[in-house]
Amino acid sequence: GTKKIDVKTLSTIKGVSELSEEDGEVNFLYRGDVNTITKAIAKLDLSSLEITEPDLEEIFLHYYK
Repeated sequence: GTKKIDVKTLSTIKGVSELSEEDGEVNFLYRGDVNTITKAIAKLDLSSLEITEPDLEEIFLHYYK
């Protein structure tokens, strides 16, 4: 079976913010060395992975919180 991703583990990674989990989907923003986050993600049992750049609105909202 598929293991549930431990969101707490992701939240301990320096640079991870805006972490949310809904309907089996985990979303977060990451700012830092791409190698750090890919090593952490590589340890997870994923069914799919999508990496996108945040849109301009997300960038502004992140800085003005």
